[in-house]
Amino acid sequence: MTAAQAAQPLKFQLGYLSAVSNLPEASQLSIQVNDVSIGEVTIDAPHKVATSVYDIPADLLKPGFNSLRLIARHRHRVDCSLAATYELWTQIDATQTGFLIPSADQGAAALEDIPALPPAPQGGMPIRVLIPGATNAGNINQMMRMVEIVAIRGRFEQPLVELENALASGPGVNLAVGVHEELVKLGGLSSLDAPTGPALVFLPATAASRATIIASGRTAAEVTQALDQFAAFETSQGSVQGLRAARAFPGYKVEGGSRIKLRDVGVISQDFNGHLFHTSVNIVMPPDFYPADYAKFSLELAGGYAPGLAPGAQIVVSINSKIAVGSQLAKSGGEVFTGVRIEVAVRL
Repeated sequence: MTAAQAAQPLKFQLGYLSAVSNLPEASQLSIQVNDVSIGEVTIDAPHKVATSVYDIPADLLKPGFNSLRLIARHRHRVDCSLAATYELWTQIDATQTGFLIPSADQGAAALEDIPALPPAPQGGMPIRVLIPGATNAGNINQMMRMVEIVAIRGRFEQPLVELENALASGPGVNLAVGVHEELVKLGGLSSLDAPTGPALVFLPATAASRATIIASGRTAAEVTQALDQFAAFETSQGSVQGLRAARAFPGYKVEGGSRIKLRDVGVISQDFNGHLFHTSVNIVMPPDFYPADYAKFSLELAGGYAPGLAPGAQIVVSINSKIAVGSQLAKSGGEVFTGVRIEVAVRL
């Protein structure tokens, strides 16, 4: 969110489809923003997408990254068997789900707002790179470096890059990189002020152009310095919950010898009284990681379970869709446990 967006009384719209086997009276989908519940809906949309709109409490959103969490709880309409558990699902319609931003909103206003740039309707981030009339291998390398910086700073998982010589309008961002005398020849940049050194400029979106980021200078060396400034620019602002989510997306980066709490990667403590509870996290291994049978990592668990569980009840750990190890919940009288350690081979 930009500072202006976070200060407005925004709404959130949810659109979803669900399995016909869901029992509406006992199936709910809850919405949390920054770990605060803003609403809950009965899951009952087997035939067409159902939408609902929720007010976001004042002061809940913060400028920068914010956390959004959707939690589905399903119960079967007819069959209570374990196999029937896998018939239950809810599908979020991304085209009908999201924060409702007023049409008069000015959008991203500065470099720190890069993560708040609007994507295309299908979720991709259009990035138009402006090509000066005279270009060379060095300039092309600078262009690609600027695309990389924007994608990383904005956490854009689907950058859609195109090369043109004029500004584009609509969702996305325009990028211009090069010496000033070449950039002013491009469509829409003729009035660009001449720099006195390395220059990093952000132009907010207008009716005729999407937001534009410009890295320029009087020489190629100054352009490189402007890109260095851009790479060092800090865009990690937001709520505590939002920054936690940003660190874990698209995967939490780990190093050897580290200890990570599941809370850090987005898992929350929950009570559960059905047949199947599932949660997952994404981990990014170091670039020099070599997956072989030379070591293990430990997953340490704390929790509890009720008495009278069926034989075979267990905690199962899967890695890359392959079952790695299981831990039986074997005590007939139930148990509250801490420090249960499961060893997992790093080759997985």
